[in-house]
Amino acid sequence: MGIQDNIPPIWALILNEEVGELNRAILQQWRCIGDYRKYRQNTREEAIQVVTLALKIAEMCEEEGDIEY
Repeated sequence: MGIQDNIPPIWALILNEEVGELNRAILQQWRCIGDYRKYRQNTREEAIQVVTLALKIAEMCEEEGDIEY
């Protein structure tokens, strides 16, 4: 994936896209017909992606101080 160098509004869009994927995974798990473990694992993976990205954004803000647009 390499170094990601985006401005804060782009990071917000990326994070929202990941949150949308988490929402979809939760709904699929909730409406589950079939392999519940598969849906639960997908929900877990999407949640980890959201948390990871949010932490990355927080770390970048800490490292960069004042972010220029």
